[in-house]
Amino acid sequence: MNGLVLAGEIALERLQRAMEARVARSGAKFSNHYELAAFLIEAVKKSGADGEPILGRVDVLHRFLQRIGMDTPEKVSPKLAGLLPHGEGKTISEQIVDGIVDSDAEALRIYRQEYAGALARTLQGGGTTTTSVVGGEDFISFMSCWTDLMNILQEAATGAVPRMSKNISQAQSLASYLVEKNILNSIQAIRLMQLDKLRRLFVHGSPNSIDLTAARQGVEQFIEELRSCDQADIRAAVERADAQKTKMLLARSRMKQVASPPSRSVATKAT
Repeated sequence: MNGLVLAGEIALERLQRAMEARVARSGAKFSNHYELAAFLIEAVKKSGADGEPILGRVDVLHRFLQRIGMDTPEKVSPKLAGLLPHGEGKTISEQIVDGIVDSDAEALRIYRQEYAGALARTLQGGGTTTTSVVGGEDFISFMSCWTDLMNILQEAATGAVPRMSKNISQAQSLASYLVEKNILNSIQAIRLMQLDKLRRLFVHGSPNSIDLTAARQGVEQFIEELRSCDQADIRAAVERADAQKTKMLLARSRMKQVASPPSRSVATKAT
């Protein structure tokens, strides 16, 4: 029995080393969420962080990374800086997701699809009712406003805000920096943190506890306050963010036109 146990342990160690070697190869994708989990555990250990990491839903994270084209060590590694075993009560998977979807509504939509799909498969045997909240009008409206607010604050910070040592959200990082520079006051920073908390609750699976309409109205009010602010640098930041949004929407419109050329009429074909 002792010999069998020892042989089993040796085989597992060899399998682990083989898995790590395969993942370490340049450009190699994580073939499954077990490889991703092993990679994340090793990354946390190398960072010197204390405590046993809680990985969370690595299966959801793996599917999400696959869909956005980040399912290789090279592409996901930049998002691992500052990972904490228990960062603000968030799992490792949640910390990585927050670092990706902070100001990217499309990435967030994809993550919510994967999260809701996994929840449906677990609780409903493959049902789809849980996923209906993902594409809801309230969700799309809220995230559109949230992205606008983040872009304005990023412009107000002149695009040079360093990420803090701990893995915190973009909103937290911006709030701290802008208060320090007297661009936002402490009351505005607190409101921003409250809105960010609502966003994070929705992202990580608690949509039923959130009044998204009220949250969207709170974000819209925040943006209007910035638009009517007396500070010239804030108004300039709003104008730059608006110009960037207009440019982005125009580019997307052109891409759609190129991707979907008008079909030729029957008369033209006959000619």
